[in-house]
Amino acid sequence: MKDIYLLIIIPLLGLHSVLGQDIDFGPYGAEESVKTETNFFVTCKLNSSMPSANMATYKWFKVDNTEVTSRDSITRVYVVDRSPGLELNLEPVQDEDAGRYRCVASVGGQTYERQLFLTVRATITFNDCLTEQFGVVGHRSEIMCSASGGEGTLSTEWRKEGVVGTLVTNNEYAIETKKLVVLQTTAASAGTYTYYASASTEKKSQRITLKALTIPAIVQPLLSKKAVVGNTAEMFCMARGNPSPRIDWFKVDENGNQVRMQTDNRITIEERNVDGDTQGIMMIKNVQKEDESYYACKAYNKATEILGSATIPETKSNLDVQTIPTIGEFQDTTNGQYQGREGASVTMKCEARGDPRPVVVWTKVGSNHQYTEGQNSETVSVTKEDIADPNNPGVRLSLGLKGLEASAFGNYTCTARNEAGEVSKNVKLEVLFSPNFDGQDTDYGRVFYTWKGNTDGNFGKVVCVANGNPQPVFNWYKDGTEIVQGTSGYGLSEEKSTDPRYPYRHISKLSVSYNGANDNIFGTYTCRATNNIKPNNQTLQLKRAEVPGMPVVTIQEEKPTVLTFWLMEPNVEGPEVTQFKVTYKLTGGPSEPVELIIPKEFRDYIDVNKKYTVAIINQLEPNKDYTFNFYAENNVGIGVSKEMKKRTPPITTPSAAVIKTNINSADSTRIRVIWDPPNDGGAVILHYKVTWKQVAVRPSNQTLDSQGYVLDYQLTDDTFVEDIKDSEFNINGLIPGSYYQVQVYAKNSLGYGMPGISIIKTREAEDMVAASTGVTVSTGIIICIVVGIFLVLLIIVDVICCVKNRCGIIMCIREKVGGHSSEDGYSAAKTDDVENLAKRDELMEEVKAAEEENLENAEDEKKEPLLPDEQQVDTVDESEPAHEVKELEPEDKTEQLEAPASEKPPAETDTQSPTQEEASSTPGETPESRPSEGD
Repeated sequence: MKDIYLLIIIPLLGLHSVLGQDIDFGPYGAEESVKTETNFFVTCKLNSSMPSANMATYKWFKVDNTEVTSRDSITRVYVVDRSPGLELNLEPVQDEDAGRYRCVASVGGQTYERQLFLTVRATITFNDCLTEQFGVVGHRSEIMCSASGGEGTLSTEWRKEGVVGTLVTNNEYAIETKKLVVLQTTAASAGTYTYYASASTEKKSQRITLKALTIPAIVQPLLSKKAVVGNTAEMFCMARGNPSPRIDWFKVDENGNQVRMQTDNRITIEERNVDGDTQGIMMIKNVQKEDESYYACKAYNKATEILGSATIPETKSNLDVQTIPTIGEFQDTTNGQYQGREGASVTMKCEARGDPRPVVVWTKVGSNHQYTEGQNSETVSVTKEDIADPNNPGVRLSLGLKGLEASAFGNYTCTARNEAGEVSKNVKLEVLFSPNFDGQDTDYGRVFYTWKGNTDGNFGKVVCVANGNPQPVFNWYKDGTEIVQGTSGYGLSEEKSTDPRYPYRHISKLSVSYNGANDNIFGTYTCRATNNIKPNNQTLQLKRAEVPGMPVVTIQEEKPTVLTFWLMEPNVEGPEVTQFKVTYKLTGGPSEPVELIIPKEFRDYIDVNKKYTVAIINQLEPNKDYTFNFYAENNVGIGVSKEMKKRTPPITTPSAAVIKTNINSADSTRIRVIWDPPNDGGAVILHYKVTWKQVAVRPSNQTLDSQGYVLDYQLTDDTFVEDIKDSEFNINGLIPGSYYQVQVYAKNSLGYGMPGISIIKTREAEDMVAASTGVTVSTGIIICIVVGIFLVLLIIVDVICCVKNRCGIIMCIREKVGGHSSEDGYSAAKTDDVENLAKRDELMEEVKAAEEENLENAEDEKKEPLLPDEQQVDTVDESEPAHEVKELEPEDKTEQLEAPASEKPPAETDTQSPTQEEASSTPGETPESRPSEGD
């Protein structure tokens, strides 16, 4: 028995070692407990002490004893090679994963096995908890989420970010199974909600974002649209919502059925974002009549998907497809035109179709008069008939003309227009009428001329103009005798008018030969025009053409070497005047007269009621008597003479130049003098002279620009410049704000003429400163600034004098002039200088007396005004003696222009006051040699 026991026990002990002790599970034992929804992994490998452990192969077996394989896309329980070893993975752990797992290792023909018992514990899991959920403003919203698992009792609660405490059922929220209900969603309902689940051993949370959506609203409704066939129609609508909606288009048939519009080669659908709104645009190219229908625009977004189709907003409108009118063939025509006999009636019919129904009018080409429905008179009737066709409505407008006259012929236009456009079509009305002579008076007249030797093709013919349909036949008669082709002295020809306005106008021309002896050709001719309706006659005159009579001559302008005449042609029986001939010579002179040919040239601007030709006779001698003969000439010959005797004026000096310069100069130190060249007096102007002088003017309250300045008296002598060739000159170096009298003389071979005179003021200096800086500075401010600077300088000098001489400047002057000593302890001078001070006081008394005498003399010598009070600038008194004029040498002229003239009147320029240094110096004593008061 003992041997049998050993035989049984020993192998079992060896098997136990093979089954468990030689395989290592790392940190795990034979039994392990894990939670659901967690990941679990364990590695199986032989102990390293086992022989050839690194050569072992491993296998894991599931609870159902099936082998665990490597991971694929759907495998949750799989193995991973962790050489040396094999790892079992459960990812994640589920309830069904509980049970026994086996790891089997094989090496060297020996097999080892170890078991792992896995217990699965439930954990908290969330179900149907999308992290982003949606609600619709104004509607009930549900936030879906639930929890399960956990050990022990499971409790849940809802919280909202920004809201204190747990959400409970109230008038805003309701807690229901597996969801939180927002009873009335608003924009404030949006935000982050957290769902908490708690068990005895764990607590979990799930964050959910609720977005508050808005149902789309149509903010730009679909408007009715009109489109013309063949054009492009665009339809627009705009919607607003959160999120931004998309827009779909539908065509609505007559039964209300809607068909979604799709993009094709004619239809384009697009969307645009306009300030956050969605604008839908549908464009239909090459619109056809079948496109006419109602169209709907609908807006969709996530909110409409949640709430359903009943909440989808839409807008509808009609597309009205119009057609441009068309005009059919004119009815009841003959060869495509209407025809009527003079005195009869004719009716012209125009049929036009279009949608909407067109308005039709008749007009005559070349006339603004329109024939519209309802016009009725003795000569015109207009009637309208509507054509009832729902797909292509139309109008038939009939124009009836009664008592036809020849003037009714011509082209007539039928015009049809509607909202889509306008079309026109012409038809011709031919009127059969008897001949008339309209156009005779306007085109040719009734009197014709010829003369012996006539070669002008425009004369020697009698022309007859006749209008008629059918074409008239012409017959000519003279004194009751018919003139036919071949009649001696006559010729006949006909032609048709080329003027498209007169298609029925014909012209017959009777050519007449005159040899000077056959005067019987002159007189009255009868032109007869006949067609199959009736004949008509008119009489025309042929007269002998004459040469012109005497022309009407008027002398217009007289100059010493030039005379200007106006010539007006006389009345002529025949061809009009073509030119004038003028002959002239010195009266009583032996020379042959000079002959001029002057073509007729009308100058209507001279006299709108008369037509003149201007004749200018040059190179005459001044102050001489001439005899002129004027002739008018036409194609017949030269007429009789009009004689005129005239003495040319003598040469004179040039007249006064007109100064154009503004009386207020734009510059402060310069005047730009501009003038118009004057009449030269019959001799060439050689040059100009400009003189100027500073003057005083009288005060005036009048507007100076229009009245001019009035001279009071002159302040300086005249300065002048000669040999000026141009009609302008710059005077430089003037005093700002001063008045200058400027005179301009013109010189010819006889000398200088009368001057053009103007007083011109230079611009004020402060005006120039203000103009350059943009700031206006008044004279008072400038004076204050100058006085202030003077006072500052006076104080500085006084301080220096006080420091140097121990005496202020005022006290020093007082001592020097009055001889008084200071009362504050300063000595006026040292003892050894008393004699010099006494001499200086005597000299100052003499200087003071001299100054008083000079002032009295200046008052006596003050000048009287140069001109009387009423004398204006532009008047010249030749009886007054001219002021002395200083002529500049050529090298001094420029210098004189740049240097400013003296501002003092002549009476004051001779009086000179001694300077302070001269007045303070004793005879024989220079300022430098005087002792200072401090010495």
